[in-house]
Amino acid sequence: MTVFNLFLPVNFQSQSFPQFGASRHKGCSGTVCMFVNQEIFMSFIVSTTVERSFQASCNAKKAFEFLSKTSEAMQVFPKLQQFTETKEGVWLWETQKLALGNLSHAIKGYVQYKHNGENHIAWHPAPGDSNAQLSGHWSIKAAGDNACNIALVSKGDYDIPLPSLIKRMVETTLNIELNKLMDEFVQNM
Repeated sequence: MTVFNLFLPVNFQSQSFPQFGASRHKGCSGTVCMFVNQEIFMSFIVSTTVERSFQASCNAKKAFEFLSKTSEAMQVFPKLQQFTETKEGVWLWETQKLALGNLSHAIKGYVQYKHNGENHIAWHPAPGDSNAQLSGHWSIKAAGDNACNIALVSKGDYDIPLPSLIKRMVETTLNIELNKLMDEFVQNM
């Protein structure tokens, strides 16, 4: 926990707001400027869920073979800086820094992949030094001899090392950025 000292412009004419740990700052003119001395946590968690469904022009067996070969499938994921197998079935995801307005954040998470050998591939968080807990799954259903329907569900809990005052802005921006990445990923496949 860190103590932040910030100046906030407010439209109140009162001299202080002790319930917020605030008092009027003598150097402000015009709009009343309050001096806030609050303890604010230095990080917060943003949770996201991204879902996509699409039809592939190959049979379900071929789609499963491609998606279950994790290292091959992830080669088309945009902004993926590093995707390394650390031990059997456990992979380290590291993205390039993603733009979050005027800020940027790189995602780092360990995941363990498992599949049923036929039509379902899942991943879950694995232990490791990370700033994200990633999980999700692929579901594949045949849609004829040379087509299949693929559903992707990807969830993440991202530890953002910024003051909680900007959580809403970061949540919105991160959701937009992750949705763009998933759209590009599906298009690349």
